[in-house]
Amino acid sequence: MNQNIGNLTIQYNRQERAWEVVGGANPQQFQAGPVGKQAVIKFAIREAFPEVATAVTQLVQKNSLASGRAWAAAQLLIENHVLEPGDDAEIPCIARVVSQQHGRCHHYYINHQDGTLTCTCPDYEAGGVVIGNQGLCKHLLAFLLGRHLNWPLHIPEKPLPPDTVQLRRLAAGRWRGRIATRVNGSQNGQSHTAVPTGIPAYANGEPVSANHQSAYASFINVTGRPPFNDEKLMSWYYGR
Repeated sequence: MNQNIGNLTIQYNRQERAWEVVGGANPQQFQAGPVGKQAVIKFAIREAFPEVATAVTQLVQKNSLASGRAWAAAQLLIENHVLEPGDDAEIPCIARVVSQQHGRCHHYYINHQDGTLTCTCPDYEAGGVVIGNQGLCKHLLAFLLGRHLNWPLHIPEKPLPPDTVQLRRLAAGRWRGRIATRVNGSQNGQSHTAVPTGIPAYANGEPVSANHQSAYASFINVTGRPPFNDEKLMSWYYGR
């Protein structure tokens, strides 16, 4: 599966048996396997978000044990996984971070406690990496990195209420394009009815969510064309 970081795309070239990054001035290739994938992600972050890469490098120079978590934190930040608390947070917090492993429905919560920051993730609870008196995980590092760079926290998307438009995968979950459907709530569950929409669409055909339409309009005003997908839009919006 391809991965976008800013205006760059990371993909695995099966013919060359190598990870590669395309979209920049010169395509780059890296060895296959986890080591190569980590290297290509670091390269893409340095190219697309140099200010983020500089901050991570400075942190790693001070504490080399934080390297893996720091680069993972950078990826969390630029992919808009660091969220405002939101009024639907399960517990009081100062921020929350979307899990990379468990998907956008799973959040870890960041808080102040006894003069230090805390996170509800397993890595922090197991000790993480300690700098000074502060235990750190990649979620806390992403939050602190955002503060250091004055990076705006992403607004969490609220669950869709009944009788609204949402996206549905077709063909038993396999990708066959997407359609907009209306969710009709009932005591016996929900039914989905295809409906026409006037919602703006990305270049890949996906409708733009309501809370991203202002960013979508700004992108078109600047570039004269629609962004390929939501990830490219928000990377551009927060990285410009």
